[in-house]
Amino acid sequence: MLGIGITTFNRREQIAETVEHVRRFTEAPYRLIVADDGSNDGTVEWLRAEGVPHIAGANRGVAWNKNRALYWLHAVAGCDPIIILEDDTFPLSAGWERDWIEGAARYGHANLAGDWFSFWFKKGTGTPADPFYSRAATAQCSVFSREAMDAVGYMDTRFKRYGFEHAEHSFRLIRAGYGGDDGPDWGTERPAFFLLKSDLRVTHMGDLRDTEGLAANEFAYMEIKEDLTLYRAPWRTSEEETLLRSEVANASVP
Repeated sequence: MLGIGITTFNRREQIAETVEHVRRFTEAPYRLIVADDGSNDGTVEWLRAEGVPHIAGANRGVAWNKNRALYWLHAVAGCDPIIILEDDTFPLSAGWERDWIEGAARYGHANLAGDWFSFWFKKGTGTPADPFYSRAATAQCSVFSREAMDAVGYMDTRFKRYGFEHAEHSFRLIRAGYGGDDGPDWGTERPAFFLLKSDLRVTHMGDLRDTEGLAANEFAYMEIKEDLTLYRAPWRTSEEETLLRSEVANASVP
């Protein structure tokens, strides 16, 4: 069954809109989980009151929060494929998920083709049969097959706060044979990401940009990219494992 995870932080009104659109426009059977990264604006209270399945914990950054959703959908709910949406991104038309399901079946992984960086698209039409080949990717919507998750695992928890965690995860997936081309002849060492067009609205481009966190994660990336192992568990220490398992065990799933 399809799994849909939505990550959020301090956007109560936005997560309400995104959940409503996902529920209205998703036609395939699916499991839903919202991962909240320590919101203090009433988000968790709203999720609880509306009966929205969710995992909540202290603020630990994008990589950890996406792992909350990925781990629950992959390891607990057994979903295949998994779509991860950020809270500012929601569908506008019925059956929006079909291309993402097909993309996962074909490639194991794909990312959203955002028109704001279309100058990076080098070939393709953005369909599941002919995805864009791009030098850049964005994290607002991504899909992962179970096979790809089993091979590559989760986001690296050495990334804190914001920045580079999604790109590094996608690079590993591409090296494992999912969601891209590891050998494009474009005069660059950067691989090609496979991107899909989708009838999604992104509403908060550039908001809450954490420049300090981005700089710290860029420094972390310079170390992490030297680690050529493909698979990452959703934790790196026994303490992290205990924490994530506790958060997942305490998930509110009506």
